[in-house]
Amino acid sequence: MATCEVCGSELTQTRGRPRGTCSAACRQAAYRRRQNAEMAVLRAATAITPKRTPVRPDEPGARSLARPASQQESTPGTNATARRPPAAAMRPAGWILTSPRVCPIASALQILGERWTLLVIREMNHGVHRFQEIARYTGASHDVLADRLRKLERYGVIERRQYSEHPPRYEYHLTRDAGEELGPILQALAQWGRRWAVNS
Repeated sequence: MATCEVCGSELTQTRGRPRGTCSAACRQAAYRRRQNAEMAVLRAATAITPKRTPVRPDEPGARSLARPASQQESTPGTNATARRPPAAAMRPAGWILTSPRVCPIASALQILGERWTLLVIREMNHGVHRFQEIARYTGASHDVLADRLRKLERYGVIERRQYSEHPPRYEYHLTRDAGEELGPILQALAQWGRRWAVNS
């Protein structure tokens, strides 16, 4: 029996062929998921920069880092063919990064930084594992929730467990590694919220 690719519900037959999704909301969620996957591939492709292979000075086509003989200053006791100082030493005093800083926090936010994601993980940490209950306790719409669940499952933060075969139904649980390790982060965030965001 065919099931919805978003929420796992059983599909009805339409003109002899099953549809891929069970409702307009699920179709929209599937479309958004494909868009997010394409954007992720595009971002990963643009983030990759080719590594520069070092060229030995004696290889053909290698550029010498020494100044031409006409521009060299002969100083007693120094090598006239000394190379230029490192690039870091040549940067001006007001030099500033022109590209985003790469760090583990930014990488983690690519997975957990979207709205509703941490609330979904909060409910699973509290023992709420079924789709309808997670939607009710977080306030997320079904299409948004389906998108967040698929993304978390793709990154290994949660996993699906089937609890009913007819019709097929699934529960969502935190994985033993990446998922359960978010517990202390949720506790720290809750402590910060009680202290600084209680009136927001």
